[in-house]
Amino acid sequence: LIVPGLNTPTVYFREMFWYFQRKGYNVSVFSLPNEGFADLAVSAEALQEEINRLKTMFKSDVVNLIGYSM
Repeated sequence: LIVPGLNTPTVYFREMFWYFQRKGYNVSVFSLPNEGFADLAVSAEALQEEINRLKTMFKSDVVNLIGYSM
């Protein structure tokens, strides 16, 4: 799971997405609510929901996270 930082469009991570996908990983890029400017509790809840969604979708107990920010 790739999580861009504040005000960073997910499209900026397309090369990283394709790189990991070609290596055989299931990859997702997730934009935090309000592009990272939402309340911390809102962002944390949204991120947890995305992690849970990916665990279910990929039938996995583990989600690796790549975070990018300033």
